[in-house]
Amino acid sequence: MAVAMLLIPTGVAAWLTVGVSSDTQAIVTTDSEKWQQFGKVQRYTSNVVNTMDSYTEDVRSAIGKLEAQLGDLEEDWSETDEAIRTSDAHLDAALRDPFNTPLIGDDGGRNFKDSLANRATVANLYVDNFEKHSSLPDSDKVRIAGPMRQVLLGMFCMAGEYQEPLDVLRGEYKNGCRDPLVLYILMLNEERGSDQRYEYYQAALQNLEMRPVCKLLEAMVKIKANEFRNRWSDVNYVSNLEQATDAFVDAVAEQIGDAGALEMLRDNGRRHFDKMNGTARGDFVIRLCGLSEHEFPLWMQHYFASAFTRGIAKRARGSRFISETAKEDLEIAYNMNEVASKHLLRCWTLNPSCLSVIRELLSLESSNGGTPYSKQQWFRIGIANACDDEQFYTVLATYLVPKWGEPREELDQMIALCAAVDRDDLPIPLYASHFAWNAVVNQSRQLPLNAEFSLLHCAKGIIKYLKTSPSNGHGKFGGGRAMLVARVLWDWGQFSDLAWVFTEHLPAYREKEYRLSYFMNLNLAYMVSYFASRGETALWLTLHNDLFMRSDRLTEAKVAHDREIIERLREVYGKDAQWVLDHCERICDWWTTYHAGEPVLLAIDEEKLGWDCYFRERPVYVENGIEIRTPYKDSLSIMRPMLLFTGPHAIEAEVELIEGTDDYFSIALFAGPVGGENFEQSFSGGTLRFQPTLKQIVFDSLPSYGYWGDDPHRKIYSFDQAVKAKVRLEVRDDSLRGFVNSSEVEAMRRRIDTHGYVQFGRYNVQFGANDSELVRYRVTNMKVIPLAEDAEDQVSATSANLR
Repeated sequence: MAVAMLLIPTGVAAWLTVGVSSDTQAIVTTDSEKWQQFGKVQRYTSNVVNTMDSYTEDVRSAIGKLEAQLGDLEEDWSETDEAIRTSDAHLDAALRDPFNTPLIGDDGGRNFKDSLANRATVANLYVDNFEKHSSLPDSDKVRIAGPMRQVLLGMFCMAGEYQEPLDVLRGEYKNGCRDPLVLYILMLNEERGSDQRYEYYQAALQNLEMRPVCKLLEAMVKIKANEFRNRWSDVNYVSNLEQATDAFVDAVAEQIGDAGALEMLRDNGRRHFDKMNGTARGDFVIRLCGLSEHEFPLWMQHYFASAFTRGIAKRARGSRFISETAKEDLEIAYNMNEVASKHLLRCWTLNPSCLSVIRELLSLESSNGGTPYSKQQWFRIGIANACDDEQFYTVLATYLVPKWGEPREELDQMIALCAAVDRDDLPIPLYASHFAWNAVVNQSRQLPLNAEFSLLHCAKGIIKYLKTSPSNGHGKFGGGRAMLVARVLWDWGQFSDLAWVFTEHLPAYREKEYRLSYFMNLNLAYMVSYFASRGETALWLTLHNDLFMRSDRLTEAKVAHDREIIERLREVYGKDAQWVLDHCERICDWWTTYHAGEPVLLAIDEEKLGWDCYFRERPVYVENGIEIRTPYKDSLSIMRPMLLFTGPHAIEAEVELIEGTDDYFSIALFAGPVGGENFEQSFSGGTLRFQPTLKQIVFDSLPSYGYWGDDPHRKIYSFDQAVKAKVRLEVRDDSLRGFVNSSEVEAMRRRIDTHGYVQFGRYNVQFGANDSELVRYRVTNMKVIPLAEDAEDQVSATSANLR
């Protein structure tokens, strides 16, 4: 024993010596029991679990016994299929033709709120138990029971707003009420993982032992233990895990005939399961499969058996390319997915209206196949049970993305089906944005204006819904979805609708929304849409098309005409539109200088005229440039001149490190669009990144392959001379050349199409988190220089990547 103890961490050795902390509520008296418990702690807390290590012989046996009960799965599926088709003629038509059958039938369909109606029994169960067993005085019970029931129905069944009764319960807590149900309600309405939520949890856990409550509430509280794992030792964590599992199994047995309670238990049980490591999941499945169907429903046993085996498949497959995945891992993934699909399909035949099961079948079929329906058919089965369940739309949209040049007709058809739903009470038109988001393989303006399935069709459907639906349906419209619609409207010059979106749904437009703005200067778009929606629309539309959207097509005649329009609008609007019109004039000046064959000095100041910028921290503007002060993990700060530079050109800047160490992102020159969740994806460019803190230069391609693995074009060179350098990137149709202090560091020969975009900044696909440690760079003399087409300037074989 003494020898073994030398291999055990001090804290664990001390625990073995004195016994388990009283917080774990475990009784360990003998050395044998202590070592057994220690072994479980080691197995349940280890993150180093081989893919198949958790698939032990005991787990195989347990799942094998369950699989033996599958019977004739094909026959059972056929019966279920016939039953759902017979009972729902619209679903039958949708299964036959998923893309041309309207999403909702003549009967109005069943919405998500309807699917939650059976959970009202849980709310009533909680409150009835409270009234019978709470230790509070009867007068307090009468006062609290009403608000409590109202909050629970609102939470579980979407039965209206419940902020006011929730405030009543918060007041009771402040006055000393520590009833477990009150604490549980307050816990669910606090931010996940917060200190206040933990305080409610601890108080609820303590009071569970002191007062009789229903097993369902006890299970729900204890399952939340995993959320606060970081606040406990590993020993406490394992004990809490076991207690939560015990409570979960007991609660299921108690609620065996209540469909609403069982569905809520399945939801929370799955969260409990997902927090475990592979070994703990295996033991969990062994226990469930050992219970009779009178103790634990058979459909839930199959559900967790599927979740376990699919988890093994996911770990084996990983996110690697098939060519980079070991053959044995692919075989494991295939075999485990096959087992998972059998159990999940059996689960569905036993409980065909369970939305969670249908969602997982949709995901499983979409990613691996192996089920009797296509992904589109599973989607239609799902929305037949809840037509406005957004998760079905999200999953299907993800798997309908065109790959390797595939057509986008299916996405367009789904956009049309969503936009065609003309119901004020259903936010389905909003869900078209999921499909539109994945359809933007090109700029939206490149689609024909009258295209039936264009992005504009999607945006117009969303605007119509927002203007006619009750205001409480607008909560689903914001963030990325609002930015997507705004960008589409901006692209098409729909100024009136865009002004309405800005006013009603994006009132706090600001630079910090740049990541979601799709290369749209939000302040500029707001001002243009505001003025253009109130008059002189044709003139604003001309400037919009020439300078903001298609500056790569400008000609000398167009620039002269645009300058006349700018002067006309100055007369109309005076100082009100000065900032916007100064933007326009700056773009015209840059174009004139560039096309005269002269270098364009990209001056920048607080007005940022001609620029679209995002900075994590406010920069300092210096002579001929800017000083960027930002957290060293900031990988998003970017500056883009709004003029698109056509023809061969060089991008140039002087970069100086002022302060900072170990800065991976540093400052780079970009030839091609990056950042801003841009629409432009069919392009090829490059970047030159000066990293003085790491004493190196990085030459890279765009789009970056950093999402998927090593970039075949990436080259890294040592550079230990100084903290200041003049960096230059030469861009031609068939090559890129990088220079530092006039010395060529790398050249790349391939087709180059940057769309004319030029950028400066820190952007990188490997996003970093915010951090208190700051770095500072001074970026000055930013220029774009037109290059000649001379053959001698082309990349030679000796300077290409053959070196």
